[in-house]
Amino acid sequence: MNKMINNEDLLIALDLNNMSDEHQIKIMSELGDIILDSAILRLLSTLDEQQIQEIKKDMDLESENSEGTAVYLLKKFPEFKTILEEEMKALRKEIETVTSISE
Repeated sequence: MNKMINNEDLLIALDLNNMSDEHQIKIMSELGDIILDSAILRLLSTLDEQQIQEIKKDMDLESENSEGTAVYLLKKFPEFKTILEEEMKALRKEIETVTSISE
């Protein structure tokens, strides 16, 4: 069974551990954004046009920050948590494959 890659593993695997904390945080944040974007696209592909328009309307009323978007979608669509987890695992697996991280 593959181990879960933690942040330290990712930093080492991506050769980020020698970067400043500021750069590490920026890259880890960008990885989080990639996961969120991918999860949102998967969720949207399961919704009908009316649901998508409702989300757009609600999001226009909210501030445009990723954390607010994720919280909103988690409250409105409980299955979004599973989608996020699956996208996180997929990214970790891809990084593991590319960087040859193993148990």
